[in-house]
Amino acid sequence: MNEEIKQSLEQYLHNANFDLTHPSDMERFYEFIITSYQKGEKVDMDIFERMVKEKAPSIDDEWLKKKFSLYENGIELLTKYNQ
Repeated sequence: MNEEIKQSLEQYLHNANFDLTHPSDMERFYEFIITSYQKGEKVDMDIFERMVKEKAPSIDDEWLKKKFSLYENGIELLTKYNQ
């Protein structure tokens, strides 16, 4: 994984409140999506899940699926927008 993408995801995970969504959490998550798109490298679910579980071991699979889906949708939207 590109170092900037990794740092962006780590920044989100380090500051995220996994119980309640805070506007700053979404802003950091969007920055992760944008960085991933700009670097042209899509993060796969396995890497995403591993990094999330390292920071929040008790996070449930439903949360992971929803957040990863948001990531994929964000990448798709940016790709379509920039065609």
